[in-house]
Amino acid sequence: MDNVINEADIPVTTEPRKGGRGKSISRKITITAVLAALLLVGKYALQFIPWIEVVTVFVIVFTCVFGWRMTAIAVNVFCALDPIIYPMTMSFPSIIVGYFIFWNLLCGLTHLIYKAGMRWSIIWAFFALFMTALFDVVLTAANCVMTGAPFIPYYISSVVFNWIRYITNFSVLLLLYTPLRIFLTKLNGSYIR
Repeated sequence: MDNVINEADIPVTTEPRKGGRGKSISRKITITAVLAALLLVGKYALQFIPWIEVVTVFVIVFTCVFGWRMTAIAVNVFCALDPIIYPMTMSFPSIIVGYFIFWNLLCGLTHLIYKAGMRWSIIWAFFALFMTALFDVVLTAANCVMTGAPFIPYYISSVVFNWIRYITNFSVLLLLYTPLRIFLTKLNGSYIR
């Protein structure tokens, strides 16, 4: 149990930023751009590995470390760029419902849960599991409305794939939440000034 990391071990950066307001704004813009790039790279770098996605993990950790405003802007940049990079892989419902609405919802709910004092990786893993399942249900419903396909058969046709993804999302978040949060918190406090 020596390798368990307590919440108190994670540094908190409460020092005021040095430099003028212009430097602070340009730092925030730079950080937001890097976060958006990490979302895109994370999605496509692991695309060849079935059932693994890190966008959910990144959105949750980014919101906990950098706050919901910067993460929401990065999420919206990601949502706008993703269909431009791969236009043939996405339908209109998946762009609007699955991306702009869902990822912003994930960011907002993460912010509320984090502000409520939830810091344990197991809570975040169950939250990721729930949100991934919600994403699939909502996206399936949106596609059924657009295509006229019946919901139950459409959803059941991908249920095995979905459950494998739920388990991997749960596991990835359980393993990566604390180390990523510690690393990004230290980076935010030490180097991004």
